[in-house]
This record gives sequence, C-alpha cells and structure tokens, in this order.
Amino acid sequence: MEAERRRRIVVGVDDGSDSALAVRWAAAHAAAVGLPLHCVYAEFNPYTMAAGDAGIPPALDLGMSRSDTDRVLSDAMRIASEVAPSLDIRAHAEPASPATLLLGEAKMSSLLVIGNHGAGVLSDLLLGSVCGTVAARSACPVVAVRSRRTELDQLAPVVVGADGSEVSERAIEWAHKFAAWHDKPLRVLHVCRRGRGDLDQARAYTEQLLDRCAHPGVPVSTEFVDGEPAEVLAGEAENAYLLVVGARGHGVASGLLTGSVSHALLRQAPCPVAVVRKQVVLQPV
Repeated sequence: MEAERRRRIVVGVDDGSDSALAVRWAAAHAAAVGLPLHCVYAEFNPYTMAAGDAGIPPALDLGMSRSDTDRVLSDAMRIASEVAPSLDIRAHAEPASPATLLLGEAKMSSLLVIGNHGAGVLSDLLLGSVCGTVAARSACPVVAVRSRRTELDQLAPVVVGADGSEVSERAIEWAHKFAAWHDKPLRVLHVCRRGRGDLDQARAYTEQLLDRCAHPGVPVSTEFVDGEPAEVLAGEAENAYLLVVGARGHGVASGLLTGSVSHALLRQAPCPVAVVRKQVVLQPV
C-alpha cells in the first residue's frame, strides 16, 4: 500500500535556469519508469523570511504574483511535455516555504527532483539551504540537478559511493535500479579515508552486496580507493550520468551533508547528485 501511494515523481520548480534542467531530467526519468510527473511550486517570498537581516527592509514586497506563479507552472509543464509528450504531467502551487512543501511532497513520492540553484539576490543562501535541508530529511530519494560543463558520452555510468555502512547498501540498491531503468552501466566506488579502512574487508563486503542486488543486463564495475571521499567522488562526477550517495553512514555517507563533502558533491558536482537516506522508502518499479 505504501509503495502504491508513492508511485509518482515530483519536481520542485521556480523561475531559475536550473529549474528547467530539473524539469527535463525529472520528465525523462518519469518516462523511463512509467510514472506521472508532478511539478510543484512554493509561493514563498524569501525576503519575508530574511526581513530580520540587516539591510533588507521588512516592507519590501518582491514576491511573485499569481500570474508569475501560473507562468512558472505553465513553463514547467511545457518543458516536461517536450521531453516526454505522452507523460502524465500535473502541476500545483502552495503557500509554503520551499523546504516545507518539498518535504511534504516527498512523503507521497518515489523520487524528488530539485535544481540546486535559483534566481535572485538571496538564491545561493536560501536555495542552497533548501537543497541541503531537503536532502537530509526527505522521506524519498532526492536528486539535485545542475547544469553541466561538458557533454556526456551515451555510456556515461551511474556512479555510487560506498563505504560499507547499511546506508550505503540502500544507495547501491537504488543506484542498481536506476542504472537498469536508464540502461546505464553501474560503477561502484568504495572509498576508505586515508589510513582509516581495510580495503580487503571492504572488497569482500561490497562484492557480497552486489551479488544480492544485481539487476540482469546492468554492467557493474567496482573500484576500491584509499582517499578522501569528497575529492575522489567529485573527480568521478566529471564523467558520470548520475552520482549516488547515501546519507548518515560511515566514511562517504556520514560526511555527505556536512562540511567539505556536502560542498563538493551536493553543491558543486558537475552532474546530478542523488541522495538516498537510510530511512527512505524505495519504489519497487
């Protein structure tokens, strides 16, 4: 019953350029897995929230009008239909903060897709915070989409970071499914921080896990690296179709949403980044 209730893809939209990229990505994924796409917009004035900050007048009304909201949603639906003309696409707006709206939608979705930048003076502060908050608390996997610097080869792999924790098992399981949905090879990168891990033990554990969750037809390669997770995974992201990481584990997972790993992967990785928390419900498509 729970899985059935979650059979939809949700994409958060705004008037930023990365929002259009997120919609295109979400539409392509929804078409690949055969689920409807819901475009959602938070009718929220960030200046109101920041009114207590020095230099921002409380009375400054720079919020979007209803016509602006309708335009954003209409544009999102048009972009999605261009990607997948037969896709079931719906759209709605709610008067809520972006994080509140998206976290609520995540409870009824199999995947939540967001752009990792917005538009406006406060976009880097506010939307960066939204991205991190949603990824850390979402009830379903979250994909943060940003513009790429280079074109990808059709055989670009799905890369998943592993660290031997239970949460990385969830990330590997979801990455396997995603690779199967999109006919992509899967690259499992097990990173041990320098001097803090046993690579032989990691190899045995990861190979057992891959045997349990293998999908027929998905080519899988593994690599075991002794290094800093942020540096290694950021480098792999350059040529990845998608980078998948867990949240709240050890090694790669434990550092994802804090400090340098968060900054390098969630905010700066040159490919979409999927965050799969231990507590999420995985959609059995």
